[in-house]
Amino acid sequence: MQVFPAAVSRMRDLNLHPTTVTFADVSHVTYSSSLYGPTRTQFNFTVGSKREYSVSIADEVRPHNGMTVTALLREPGNWQTLVGWIDHKSGKVSGVSSPASQCWVAVSCVLPFILVPQVFMPLFGAGEWKTLPPVLNVFLVIFVLLATWRLRSAWKSHRTLKVLRRLRQRH
Repeated sequence: MQVFPAAVSRMRDLNLHPTTVTFADVSHVTYSSSLYGPTRTQFNFTVGSKREYSVSIADEVRPHNGMTVTALLREPGNWQTLVGWIDHKSGKVSGVSSPASQCWVAVSCVLPFILVPQVFMPLFGAGEWKTLPPVLNVFLVIFVLLATWRLRSAWKSHRTLKVLRRLRQRH
């Protein structure tokens, strides 16, 4: 499979391996959802003579026999490391969460502290620095770490989406 050079370098940076397959003998398609993440689709399928079991993708997709996708795997040939795919028929990208929604979660992690004037107004030259109670300091550190983790996830999603979009242009 020929891929654009920029997409290849991004895939190496992210340790992603593109694989184009046509599903056969798709079975046991199930959907699960939770309050804390997107709906996940799990299913079994056959490619050539190899059966893949309990493949999971973070999206509500309808895999079916004859469906051709270009998938990004973290390990070559290991469908348990599926990151996302492009459906060749519809051109839809599945499995990668929106970077914008992850940025919103990151902002909402630190928003309560930003809205407390006594914490951040001294940064703008208004008011005096006041010592926060230790409990608030601990919460601030936890929420800043959560926000940083979400921003990192958003950056990885953004880069993965760029790779998938480049692959979609190819097909």
